Amino acid sequence: QREASGGAQVHEIEDRQREASGGAQVHEIEDRQRGTNGDAPGLQLHKAEADDAASADADLVRVEDLYFGVKREELTLPKVTTCPAIKPLKNVYFLHMRKAGGSTVRLNVLAPLTKLKRTTFDEYHLLDKRVFLDTSQTFAVNFRKPIDLILSKYESEGGYGHVSTFKGSPWPLSFKRWYHLSRVYANDKNGVSKWTEFRGLLVAYKPNYYLERLTGNATCGQENLDRAIEILHEFDLFFVTDRLNDKSFQKYASLRLGYKVNTKKRQWYGAEVDKIIELKEKMRKEILQENKLLIRMMELENACDYRIYEYANNLIDKCIKDDRHRIAPTNMLPEVG
Repeated sequence: QREASGGAQVHEIEDRQREASGGAQVHEIEDRQRGTNGDAPGLQLHKAEADDAASADADLVRVEDLYFGVKREELTLPKVTTCPAIKPLKNVYFLHMRKAGGSTVRLNVLAPLTKLKRTTFDEYHLLDKRVFLDTSQTFAVNFRKPIDLILSKYESEGGYGHVSTFKGSPWPLSFKRWYHLSRVYANDKNGVSKWTEFRGLLVAYKPNYYLERLTGNATCGQENLDRAIEILHEFDLFFVTDRLNDKSFQKYASLRLGYKVNTKKRQWYGAEVDKIIELKEKMRKEILQENKLLIRMMELENACDYRIYEYANNLIDKCIKDDRHRIAPTNMLPEVG
């Protein structure tokens, strides 16, 4: 299963790394934890992974050498020459890329339209290109940096190896273990794990999630990337999580929605938003520091998603440049019958 999912090289590298450094066997520790150390889940594993991280830097070059998939520099992008035209707004179809800031967009940016029942959200399905036949709709999609999407999946739905009480996981998973299990147990077409011992469904890690949602095929290559880029040009509006609070982006979105957008509220988490964000940011820093080898492998095997993310930003930049003489609306969307 690992070989079929393209993850075999990760396991090979990590096995060699542990053998060379004499490090602890992570899986063995976790298995022992489940049976004998229920009072302090994650503590032994946390220490073992910290020890592994000390030797990870020396292996980053070997990751590059052993990775046999398509690399980002081998994938070309066309130059953006046109910005999608601003058209009269009636309804918005939003292709919600999960764990990429889509809930912030839905609950804040698109809230006035949602209140008027003028939005359609698709969060779970592969894109059906027949939706573009309805030219009266404004088509929107969201993205964030692929590695941040992966970390968000882990934080929200994959178990918590560093903040053990964050959402009541039965026995929290380390980031590395979550990666291994999700690749092994993700065996249905949507990549949702059938691992039944977890609280709810575990969202598995799958490379090139954007590519699959857009084209129906997660195989990364120039031909499939070209298809994804062609499909992006069917959309009218792009949301990139990293840019939601930029004034130039807010003007870009406001011009296309017809009202001043709100991107600053974080309604999704309620009253404890600041505490939760602080915990998540701390955990992300730890994960990035302690799993450098695995993070680099994820960056390599998500080459197409990085290119899609880059192209969406290029489209936004082109539109911002073309919009520089336009005046953004300041009024909220009027109520309509």
